[in-house]
Amino acid sequence: MRAESPFCLPDAAQFIVVLHTFQFTVPYRSTLVRFVDQLLMMPFYLTHMIEEEFHVVVKFASNYKDPGLTRYGRLTLESRNLVWSRVYLRFHAQLSNIRSWMYYWPISTFLTMVSFFFVCTHIFLLIMFIRFLRRKRR
Repeated sequence: MRAESPFCLPDAAQFIVVLHTFQFTVPYRSTLVRFVDQLLMMPFYLTHMIEEEFHVVVKFASNYKDPGLTRYGRLTLESRNLVWSRVYLRFHAQLSNIRSWMYYWPISTFLTMVSFFFVCTHIFLLIMFIRFLRRKRR
């Protein structure tokens, strides 16, 4: 199967490794709402303090399992009624448990884990030392 679909990850030989196709619709905003939004935000757009952003949430995968090392990847976005202009594509992974802590707060997680292992090691050494003293008294 050749890599010609809307969303695919081809390998070096251009054969599809992972294939997903997702359809989504952009939420409707009336012309008046868009005009008022542009009018209110225009000073910020002109001074480049902010950029106009529109977030479209598309769930690509859940319970993702890594299929292995892929050397090449391509993402093709297609639209019938929308003209793209200066588009950024950002992927956001929703992590859970310790993975989210490690991603969002790496230094704090590192210090917490090192402190935890430090305390555990010292408790273990203290227990060993107490046992050693008890054996010595007998």
